[in-house]
Amino acid sequence: ELSTLGFLIAKVRLTPPSNLTCAMEIAERFSRLRPKRKTHPFSDELVSWIGEDNALCLITYQNFINNISDIRLKRWLQLTVSSALRPASRWLSGSIKPQFDPKRNPSPLGKHLLRAAKILKRNCELERSNVSATVAAKIHQGDALHLRLNGFPMGLSLDVVITSPPYATMYDYF
Repeated sequence: ELSTLGFLIAKVRLTPPSNLTCAMEIAERFSRLRPKRKTHPFSDELVSWIGEDNALCLITYQNFINNISDIRLKRWLQLTVSSALRPASRWLSGSIKPQFDPKRNPSPLGKHLLRAAKILKRNCELERSNVSATVAAKIHQGDALHLRLNGFPMGLSLDVVITSPPYATMYDYF
């Protein structure tokens, strides 16, 4: 996977938290966190998309996530926050490319975070029920044209390598 977000999505889907019910309970508590800081390090451009209140929530969420030692839970919460940002922003509803709706006020990030966590939990449960325990899948971040087999045991054969077209060069992703 070339993009950082795509890589995160794949890692979470392939290796979700071991206890999704517990992850959901943490997400519920997490969604109720209130900003403790009055400042954030985000650019004016990002703040124009998500609003000042959501920027303060975002730094609070990031600080919380940074203190989690369980890497699977950490990635799951990162993806939950990422999934909540778009509906909480001024992003034009239904658009693929980032288009700003100047009349749309950003809505509270916490509300969207809880919804995103429920959807992600359901998706991870579906993934678990559809994947055989004998399937060994790995995700690597990078360009498939430069795929190195470092870390693969000698003599290992690969059944399939899945890549996607180079969409990253087609859109100006925010």
